[in-house]
Amino acid sequence: MNHTADQSELRKNSIRARRQLDNLKRLAYSDRIADRLERLPVFRSANTVAVYLSSWDEVDTSEIILRSWRANKSVVAPMIKKISRMAFVKLEADTQLRNNRYGLLEPAASHKVCTRDINLVITPLSAFDESGARIGMGGGYYDRYFSQLAHRHAFVHPRMIGIAFDCQRATKIPENPWDISLYACITENTAYTF
Repeated sequence: MNHTADQSELRKNSIRARRQLDNLKRLAYSDRIADRLERLPVFRSANTVAVYLSSWDEVDTSEIILRSWRANKSVVAPMIKKISRMAFVKLEADTQLRNNRYGLLEPAASHKVCTRDINLVITPLSAFDESGARIGMGGGYYDRYFSQLAHRHAFVHPRMIGIAFDCQRATKIPENPWDISLYACITENTAYTF
């Protein structure tokens, strides 16, 4: 069964809720989320962390990137390729950034990283529930890129961790067969593990 219509409504309501947060709260909550993430064993043990470059209304990922570098982790960020595909590219302090077709920042470099080299993925989301289901931003990029995670017995890395504000939590998200579930989701108040 396709639950796209239900997910679309949940996405819209969740994005509206996070946009209603004032900037001071958003930054304070983002710092709390970075603190919680940094304490997770899966973060501490990761060598390569994939982190999206946040837009103004999302959890600010800049602190997560800085903490990853301070811990001598390699950081990679998503880059949108042609024909609705995504790749991950090494991100360093001097990496040139550009706006992609959605107006989101991404690395301008093209040094792609192999999926198997990524240990942990900090994934964007518009909504999540307490069972690990997530609704992305609508493009399906992460679900396509990490489709092999649907068969975890054959491929266990990387772990997908969502970061969100508590106001983005849904009671129950109807899942589609192609949806990739989260390993954990961190908010300003809680670290959910699934």
